[in-house]
Amino acid sequence: MRPIIAVFGILPTIKFRRDKAAVITFETQELSAAMRDSLGGYAGEFGCLAFRPGEKEFSEEEYSKIPDYSPEFRDERTPGKRMRSVLFRVWEQNGKQGGYEEYYRIRMDELITQLKRELDA
Repeated sequence: MRPIIAVFGILPTIKFRRDKAAVITFETQELSAAMRDSLGGYAGEFGCLAFRPGEKEFSEEEYSKIPDYSPEFRDERTPGKRMRSVLFRVWEQNGKQGGYEEYYRIRMDELITQLKRELDA
């Protein structure tokens, strides 16, 4: 398990999305090179963000009270059905150019080709 990183900063904006997720922007104070490297190693990772206003770090006891991840929303649809739904929304937002079934086949072919390239890499 990689270590917990604690940084101080400001939470200037929170945007709530249609899918009930949130985009949280967090701006830090000036970071040391070591801290930038540490944070960079977590780019794209899924993790837990705990925030408390003020300038005091969390105690070990407070860290131990952070709950394990348990998603509140469990989607009963298959991954394929979820992908079809997301592609439909993208097609709608892009102006419904052409028929959806054709758009779906083209986008799925693009995704499959991209994954095949990863196999060859």
